[in-house]
Amino acid sequence: MANVASAWRGMRPVLLMVMIAALSGPTVLAQPSPLKVGMFTPFGLGPTFGPDSVGQINGAYMAALDRGYKVELVTSPNGCDTGGIAAEIEKMIMEDKVSAIIGPVCSGTTLAAAETVNRLKIPTISALSGAIAVSQAGPYVYRTYVTPSGILGALMTEVASKYGTIATITDDSLQGMDWSKLGSELYTKAGGKVLAAVDFVTAEQTPDTIGAVVKRAMDSMPDAIAIFATDSLEPDMEAALIKAVRAANPAFPLVMASGVDAQTVEMLGMTDPATNTTSYEMVGGIMKAADKAYGKWDARFNSMFGLSFLLDSANNGQQAYAYDAMSAIIRAAQKSGHRKLKGSDLNKVLSSKSFEFERYGGGLTKFDANGDEIRGVSIQEIDPATGMWMEMN
Repeated sequence: MANVASAWRGMRPVLLMVMIAALSGPTVLAQPSPLKVGMFTPFGLGPTFGPDSVGQINGAYMAALDRGYKVELVTSPNGCDTGGIAAEIEKMIMEDKVSAIIGPVCSGTTLAAAETVNRLKIPTISALSGAIAVSQAGPYVYRTYVTPSGILGALMTEVASKYGTIATITDDSLQGMDWSKLGSELYTKAGGKVLAAVDFVTAEQTPDTIGAVVKRAMDSMPDAIAIFATDSLEPDMEAALIKAVRAANPAFPLVMASGVDAQTVEMLGMTDPATNTTSYEMVGGIMKAADKAYGKWDARFNSMFGLSFLLDSANNGQQAYAYDAMSAIIRAAQKSGHRKLKGSDLNKVLSSKSFEFERYGGGLTKFDANGDEIRGVSIQEIDPATGMWMEMN
């Protein structure tokens, strides 16, 4: 018995250490609490932006599930409220205690938020802002949306190789004006000539009057029309623009740098009552450049959330950009250490030249020196038979 007792006394420290390790191991290894992340959607603009908003939220959660990381979104529908964005950002940071923000949405709103986020040192990653100035908005401002130089460089070089002259039609949005200026410069550099530049104020136009804008562009006798407009253009106005161009010449080449709203495509579809099939000759052949399509990932996203009505990744589907933003935030948080995480800690990782994160569609990507995600670009056009975008390269 003495030998047994002695052996037991010798084993007690070992057993105690094993028990402590067993009890404390999961606690030490587990994420202590959800990471709070702010999220701005465009839903405040109206119900037509509901799909974009749902896509953003679920794309972010998809990234969290893929990374096996707990997040808690603090969501606001005011991603385009330029006047109120500074106060709302400050509330998210000071009261809600978010460590990072996905958003804002509209370019002007992102630029208006820049002073606040740079002062409070909380990184923000916009999933939709397309203005050139976002690249220079400060050290705490990033974006996963396709960059103007990447999109327009590929697109306008392709346009110049096919059409020697163009006329441009541009709305009064910040992104529209930015893209029109840069696109025209890149097109000219590639050997093309801009015959006319027609601008319009969206609020002053209706579907019935927009035809006069198109006529001014067509009167210059270009080989193609390039339209630079954003989602601020309602589908009925966008449809009226396309109809006016096609009325002059049903096969006239049309370039729409920001793509075509899915509702616009459906509005312009023509159904044959005999076969009950719909064709899309009115929008067929319209060109754009965009992120590459990731069909398998879109199918997986739809399967996970039952959201097959959302736009796919080839058509500015917001799930892709929000996925990348959340993926970057999570990987930066893991490298920084979750406990007592500060925005400046996250930013140090996000801005590192060696930092990489998983993106929607698979593979790794990173931010460039301006805080813009490095993305692939494909030239696409609408298939007149299906109304779907097809990659040309």
